[in-house]
Amino acid sequence: MIFGNNIKKKRPSSIPDCYLSKVFVQSENLFDFGPLLIGKSVEKKNEKEVMNINSSTFKFLNNGPFKTDVEFAFLSSIIEGKPEYNKNVFSISVDRLSI
Repeated sequence: MIFGNNIKKKRPSSIPDCYLSKVFVQSENLFDFGPLLIGKSVEKKNEKEVMNINSSTFKFLNNGPFKTDVEFAFLSSIIEGKPEYNKNVFSISVDRLSI
């Protein structure tokens, strides 16, 4: 995976530097989206101002000689049967690619 300037070898240990946003942490092998904002409306998620603040764009490349089909999904830790959990917190604009 290539994330350009959004790469850190490891998460800083001191507060507030340890709170990252839109950064891939190599030592943890994960992308940190940053803090979630409370009170955001699902209806407003496609407005330009909200999209710039609360979104991340990924660029996927296939450098191999063969076509690749990619499918995207979220691994959810939401507990079933508890109404206080909302499964629609995140969304993907394209859930399948052929590259």
